[in-house]
Amino acid sequence: MLRHVRQPFLLVILLVGLFSLAVGVASAQTRTPFKAKGGTWSLTGSMNVARASHTATLLPDGNVLVAGGTSTSFTGGIPGMLKMLKVHPEAALGSAELYDPSTATWSLTGSMHYRRAGHTATLLPNGKVLVAGGYTNTAELYNPKNSKWTRTGSMQVPRDVATATLLPNGNVLVAGGYDVETQSYLNSAEIYTPSTGKWSPAASMNFARAIATATLLPNGLVLVAGGADSNGVAQASTELYDPAKNTWTVGPSMNIARDSHTATLLPNGQVLVAGGSNPGGDTDTAELYDPAKNQWTLTNPMHTSRSGHTATLLNNGQVLVAGGYDTATTELYDPGKGQWFITGSMSTQRLNFTATLLSDGKVLAAGGEDGNLSPLASAELYTPPGHNPPPTKWQLTGSMNDAREEHTAVLLPNGNVLVAGGNGSSGGPLASAELYDPSTGTWSRTGSMNDARYCHTMTLLQNGDVLVAGGSDLSSTLATAELYDPSSGKWSPTGSMNVPRCRFTATLLNNGEVLVTGGINNNGIQSSSELYNPSTGTWSLTASMNSPRYFHQATLLPGGDVLVAGGSNNGQTLATAEVYDPSKGTWSLTGSMHSPRIGHTMLLLPNGQVLVAGGDDSTGHFLASAELYDPGSGAWSLTGSMHTSRANHVMVLLSNGQVLVSGGQNTSQFSALASAELYNPATGKWKTTDNMYSTRVYHTATLLNNGQVLVAGGRDTNFSTLSSAELYTP
Repeated sequence: MLRHVRQPFLLVILLVGLFSLAVGVASAQTRTPFKAKGGTWSLTGSMNVARASHTATLLPDGNVLVAGGTSTSFTGGIPGMLKMLKVHPEAALGSAELYDPSTATWSLTGSMHYRRAGHTATLLPNGKVLVAGGYTNTAELYNPKNSKWTRTGSMQVPRDVATATLLPNGNVLVAGGYDVETQSYLNSAEIYTPSTGKWSPAASMNFARAIATATLLPNGLVLVAGGADSNGVAQASTELYDPAKNTWTVGPSMNIARDSHTATLLPNGQVLVAGGSNPGGDTDTAELYDPAKNQWTLTNPMHTSRSGHTATLLNNGQVLVAGGYDTATTELYDPGKGQWFITGSMSTQRLNFTATLLSDGKVLAAGGEDGNLSPLASAELYTPPGHNPPPTKWQLTGSMNDAREEHTAVLLPNGNVLVAGGNGSSGGPLASAELYDPSTGTWSRTGSMNDARYCHTMTLLQNGDVLVAGGSDLSSTLATAELYDPSSGKWSPTGSMNVPRCRFTATLLNNGEVLVTGGINNNGIQSSSELYNPSTGTWSLTASMNSPRYFHQATLLPGGDVLVAGGSNNGQTLATAEVYDPSKGTWSLTGSMHSPRIGHTMLLLPNGQVLVAGGDDSTGHFLASAELYDPGSGAWSLTGSMHTSRANHVMVLLSNGQVLVSGGQNTSQFSALASAELYNPATGKWKTTDNMYSTRVYHTATLLNNGQVLVAGGRDTNFSTLSSAELYTP
């Protein structure tokens, strides 16, 4: 239902995490005993403006953007609030401000072009924030780089308390809500395309709904659940949107009708829905949606009935639920146990506030309305139980001049690190390159490549030059190659490959030539291989691999042969491996790995064996397993498994002979890990080490001459491309 007279509307802010398809089950339906947890709340700096029903967005630089809302008290629930704004639009706020976690302070930033409350805010892949609706059909973009707002295309209809979901292709789905002009609930939906700045109609939902939740599932579908129907009554219905087909399908109904609830995607791929309001009043019930079974199951109820609350997925996989109507209490949901644990209270009652997971794992609660329905300027921080202080083995170092992911990095003979290309913060490939100086911890620009590219390779040649080859410029796959001269800081074209390639391998052979293998281009996945001769600057085809493959790995063996393993071939993830003999120019099959792998890592250990770890298997599951290849026998043997499943991570052989693995992802969509762990070849076991400061995937890791490891760039779990870098000291 809409809420009783004292209850104002709830702005549902969906912070969508993207996780693996592993299925967990939690179906207990009785209240758990009270068990206190050690999380704590502490006040932080207050906002410059008291506000409720605003939005909060974590920006790529770690700051939090808060925008709009209302600083005026009102009664009458959603209709009362909307009628007030229609008559008194000045009651909505156009101001915005930034929270800096490093200083615990707020500062005003550029104001929006329109006053808004009940709007949506979505962080786009290009780092900008899309704000839409709020008793209006207008939309605008916030650019963190210049703190300015710019108008963008308007929606088809005004929308308030709608849902907004970032789709895997970077577009934004806005669905349902309330039309202030016609005083009606909406079943329509529309799509925002960032590249054009325009909205286009999407298929309409089967049911009109407002104050619903929308959750992007690991399979790419969007689950919309509950909300107030066209009569203003809470509903139990759900439906699924398929972006590929632009269709809505009626889903199974929840066990409890609810609006003003929360929905959280759990690490196991299920969706936790908690609390909300229905004709019976506020509810303490919670239930789980299992996408694999397409069904809802009740789980243990919360300790407190709630609506107008927030739900935040913590880095440890638990869910923090906070506040709501007439309560300051908070509690944690443990998906593994299916139980709720009380974890202290906020300093004041809050509803219609925002909760934002910060980069350091804490949660920022800001604004909202107190028990007297008065808007708040105060903010506070939640520190999870067992929260680790800033890591001791990692330290931040200078940031790159350009944010980049899927770039390349190589250690130069003078001890500096060259980074080149990759995708930038705007989503396009970069031609720029820069140098990291370990003695000063700073980055400086060097000459730019002739071609912008990502998913390319970079190889330090025996003469000290650096060869970059292939990749993609978005419009096409490249065959071009170029050389970097460290003495002049300039790039010069060299011979082009015979085959354009992206996501291939490049290996420096003992004779100074470079072997490239496989990859993908506009004609499909490749099995071809070719050799680059530095003395002539030309490429020549050599024998093709037995299997086409891309996203595979290659390693130079002690005898000079090259081992290639895993990868993908036309949708099939491979476990096969093969060896290239440079003296004969031939490939021969060798033993297959125990698991098919794509997005794995592979390196040569000091004992002559090859370690392979992680990756994504043929079923879409992320792997923690690792195995060893023995060049003498051509056989693979399992070794200890990592503590965390991961793919698209980095692996570095440390000076002490151990192996450092860091970052990557363990879910099927855009996510990233901050965790790191060490492999000891002597024991065959892994142990965790300190987490990085930032979650990262598609980053680089380079062993420096001083024994430290430089990790740079990548994409974080908020889909933001990073310029930051950090150092690991063994």
